[in-house]
Amino acid sequence: MMASQYILLVSSDRNRFAAIAGALASRIDVELQAAANGDDALETVTQAPPLLAVIDEDLPDTDGLSLARRMTQANPLVNTVLVSSLSPEEFHEASEGLGVLLQLPVQPGEEDARAIVAALENIHAIPV
Repeated sequence: MMASQYILLVSSDRNRFAAIAGALASRIDVELQAAANGDDALETVTQAPPLLAVIDEDLPDTDGLSLARRMTQANPLVNTVLVSSLSPEEFHEASEGLGVLLQLPVQPGEEDARAIVAALENIHAIPV
């Protein structure tokens, strides 16, 4: 049986989110989909909005913040988390108004997956 919701993992590196993907899949019933660049991610999001988009900092055709901005314009209800090497203050300033749930470290892992699940529960995007 296929999950009714999906999480979109956006990175040109197929292994970038391996740790976080496994941890998310073990915690919530969602399908994981991948996009290698911003254009593919936007096309996927406009066809069927994901529960969450996990966006890498650097993509072949854009950067993570720009993609989050474009996703918000396409569908303001898309939840996003972004990998960013910016300081928390710089990230907050750069992502203000985009509805980004979390800033992820450059090498996200299982503890970050727990934080993502908690953030989704806090906004009632998944059952608690």
